[in-house]
Amino acid sequence: MSLALYQVTTNSSSATPLLTDSVITDPVTGERNFAFSVATIIIQNTDSTNAIYVGTSAVTSSTGIKVAAGASLSIDAVSAPVALALNAISASGTPVVNILAVQAG
Repeated sequence: MSLALYQVTTNSSSATPLLTDSVITDPVTGERNFAFSVATIIIQNTDSTNAIYVGTSAVTSSTGIKVAAGASLSIDAVSAPVALALNAISASGTPVVNILAVQAG
């Protein structure tokens, strides 16, 4: 099992990918491997006033799952392709999002 912890800055004009290919790697070889899945993803909105919205690359503030300012969202048992499809957008501002991905191996 491995962990990936990093930050992403969102914006209100376009969806921002939350996870990158580097998260979906074989913990032994370091190679990209879709057989390894992300067991849990925790998305924390660190902004004190602006919400973020989580969804696909087409996410908007109307269609996404709202994560209020200062709140977190936990997603369990996520396959690698689904994990890589997660995006976020803000209604306004540029909230910083903390991401913790626990990779099962």
